Amino acid sequence: MPPHAVVDPEKTEGIRFPCPVCGARIKAAKSKAGQAIDCPRCGERLRVPDSSADEQSPKIDRRTEKKPRRPPRLQREQEAQPTPTAPATVFDRLAEHREIAPDPPPRWTFLSGVFDVVLQPTAVSRWLLLSLGFALTGLVATIVLAMSGAIGFGAGGPPVAVVVAFFVLPLFWLGFYTFSYAAALGMTILEATAAGLHGVSEWPEPNWKEWAGRLLPLVFLFAFAAVPGWGLAETLRATHPEWYWPAIGVVAAVLFPFLLLGSMESGSLFAPVSGVVVGSLLPLWWAWLAYYLLAGGLLTFGGACIWVGWVPLKSPYLTAIVTAPVLAYVTLVEARLLGRLAWRIGERGVVADEDD
Repeated sequence: MPPHAVVDPEKTEGIRFPCPVCGARIKAAKSKAGQAIDCPRCGERLRVPDSSADEQSPKIDRRTEKKPRRPPRLQREQEAQPTPTAPATVFDRLAEHREIAPDPPPRWTFLSGVFDVVLQPTAVSRWLLLSLGFALTGLVATIVLAMSGAIGFGAGGPPVAVVVAFFVLPLFWLGFYTFSYAAALGMTILEATAAGLHGVSEWPEPNWKEWAGRLLPLVFLFAFAAVPGWGLAETLRATHPEWYWPAIGVVAAVLFPFLLLGSMESGSLFAPVSGVVVGSLLPLWWAWLAYYLLAGGLLTFGGACIWVGWVPLKSPYLTAIVTAPVLAYVTLVEARLLGRLAWRIGERGVVADEDD
């Protein structure tokens, strides 16, 4: 190039733009802006833009452009799998256990594997531990009642303070731990049985906070179930005062299983009436009747054991020791019975879905 030559900027710079068909980078003089030219690679007829495409958008160097890295193989497989949706009800959640460890259905819903549930290898030690808790609670309660009756509990004085300090407070905590453990065992058996499992593989951990979390909802539901019984007892107070507490207990015992299953199905403690449970009353009337008959028989058996030790034998201390295993047995078998009823309700829902 001559030293004094004039450089035409249109020839050195020009307009750069890509071919929309083959992607070739085309360079045209600025004087060609708005005119039609042929792509040197594919021959497509193109119109030269007014300005360079590099000026309209940031320049991208194809050689140094960073491509997005592919996620690891495990992440790709997880993203490819459909996201599981949360089951709507507790019966749907419990049904998931059947895919993990399916068990054949029992031959007799309320008889097969029900009354010998405490004899399963993993349940014997827990039944004995619960029996020990009931026995200690009963013994301490008997001591408190005996001492309070001998010294006139509530009359004041140092003996009353001794009873409160050394017996009442330990009785409260001992009873709280025992009944919390009973609630944890019972709910574990109920949930496993409702899932269609014959045995229990995952028992509650030795954590009293977890046990208390199982007990408090049950206390709330039982108190809620006792409200209609209290209303009935108030109407009978004038004519039959001796029926006051039995009326509350019977009504609460009848409504409690219904409310417990309803709250489990709805997933809310404050919604104990469930359409699924209500809808099972007529189609599964025989299951509800069988449950109440067997559960009532168990409660009567436990009450009879307490009465025999308290009245004919007149030995409250012996009663507390002997009836403790019976009360623990009744608690766990009651949970098994209610679990079988929940299993029947869940099976009915599965059949209804398949029919639809």
